[in-house]
Amino acid sequence: MLYRLPKRRPDGCAALTLTSLEFIQRSAALIPPLRAHRHRYYGVLAPNAKLRAAVMALAPAASDYTTSAEEKKTQENVIKEVWRSPARYL
Repeated sequence: MLYRLPKRRPDGCAALTLTSLEFIQRSAALIPPLRAHRHRYYGVLAPNAKLRAAVMALAPAASDYTTSAEEKKTQENVIKEVWRSPARYL
C-alpha cells in the first residue's frame, strides 16, 4: 500500500510503502484508549493539589452574582494563607 504524505519529510520522502498490517498498526496508535481522559492536569491544577483552592480562587468567576458573601470571604482567607511574595529576577 502506498501512502502519500501531505508534506515532504526533511529527507525528501513524499510517500510511504506500507503493508496493510503496518498501516493499521500506525493508524491504530493514533486512537486514544477507551475510557481514558485526554486532558491530564498536574501541578497546582491537579485534583488533589494543596494549592488548587488558592489558584482557583484567583480565577475570574463565571458570573459575579452567583457567589455569596460567605464564599468570597472563604476565598480571601485561602488566598491570605497561601500568599507569598513574587520572586525577584535580576
